Amino acid sequence: MSFILRPSTTRAALCVTQVIKRSAHKKANIQVRLSQPVDGLGLRGQVVSVRPGLMRNFLFPAKKATYISKDYNPEQEEEVIDSAQLEQEREEALKKKEMATKKDEELLHNLKGVYEIKFSRAVIPGSENTFGSVTVEDIVHKLKAEYDITVDKSNIHVKTEGGRIKALGSHLVTLHVGQQITEITVKVEPTA
Repeated sequence: MSFILRPSTTRAALCVTQVIKRSAHKKANIQVRLSQPVDGLGLRGQVVSVRPGLMRNFLFPAKKATYISKDYNPEQEEEVIDSAQLEQEREEALKKKEMATKKDEELLHNLKGVYEIKFSRAVIPGSENTFGSVTVEDIVHKLKAEYDITVDKSNIHVKTEGGRIKALGSHLVTLHVGQQITEITVKVEPTA
């Protein structure tokens, strides 16, 4: 927000200034046609309303949407989108969603057998802290090596400072699988 000082022209003898408050103009949504299915917006061929920044910075550069002129009228639409093709795209989107759900359920089933993951680290003399920390990458590699479970590291959340375990003992680690949340205990022991 900025302020502008303007001299008042109503009284010639005294120079009175007025403070005029200016505020930023918020741009209205624009209409765009989706070239590809976009999560949270719609399917290919649909006309949706989005913020100009989203279109300018994300949708247009990724060729996921095209601009529509201001005088767009849906009744005068020249390009008729084949309803069979739209139905096929909807079915493909449903199949992808079902496959992701099945994959998440299988991963949750596999994770039920994992109660504790053990790591050994060198200990700083006179304290409970370790020289090396246990990172999310270490947990991903251990799950893959010992249990043959593939988990994306973005789905693992360590509840300690910096996302690393730097002390001996048992620590709870949260795994987000789809909409489900499960916890695994990570035990850090001193090296012999």
